[in-house]
Amino acid sequence: MDKNRYDSVEKGIYRNKATGKYTVSIYLGRTESGKKRSTKTFNTLRDARNCLAEYRVSRANDEIELLEEDKTIDDLMDDFRKMYIDINTEKTTSQGYAFIEKRI
Repeated sequence: MDKNRYDSVEKGIYRNKATGKYTVSIYLGRTESGKKRSTKTFNTLRDARNCLAEYRVSRANDEIELLEEDKTIDDLMDDFRKMYIDINTEKTTSQGYAFIEKRI
């Protein structure tokens, strides 16, 4: 991340100085071509923290496969929502996350 454009809020979350939006950066591992990261941007720090926390829970439970070359962050978030959020939250909460995901 460009240090002139972003402030580090906490490990894995950065704030864009120009827009004020928060970016979650997830390390996916290393391939022959180098390190792989996936990022997702949120309007609020709370949403960014929730995303990172949910990712960490899913990763701890081995629910997310890493380094699938053909998947984007949007695909990973869709999979995560279907595997975790839709199952473990109320219908309205799941719909809220889906709405937020579409706006990003």
